[in-house]
Amino acid sequence: AVQRRAILTRRRGQAVESFGRRGDGQWVLDLEEMLYLAERGSLAVFMAGEATATGSTAEPSDGTGDKSAVDAKRRLGMSELYSLVLRGGPGSLTADSYAVYSHLRRS
Repeated sequence: AVQRRAILTRRRGQAVESFGRRGDGQWVLDLEEMLYLAERGSLAVFMAGEATATGSTAEPSDGTGDKSAVDAKRRLGMSELYSLVLRGGPGSLTADSYAVYSHLRRS
């Protein structure tokens, strides 16, 4: 089964300390964690493999471990991130489930 997740490539600051878990030698964020941190400006999200100059970064992953696109990464805007994460279907979040997650996280 395909696992939709984000790989945290650089951790900075205390905002990301209570998010994610170690998996396959990498720090892994679930989709709701990635979206939540990005909404709050604590995370810059990139597709594939480009390094960043500042902030915590995460790379959306399909769980296959394919590193062939490492040099072809670009930063995702929030509207693009919402459409990728909340699009529905297997392994995706619904807007309702994310709203519950973000509300509970803020409590």
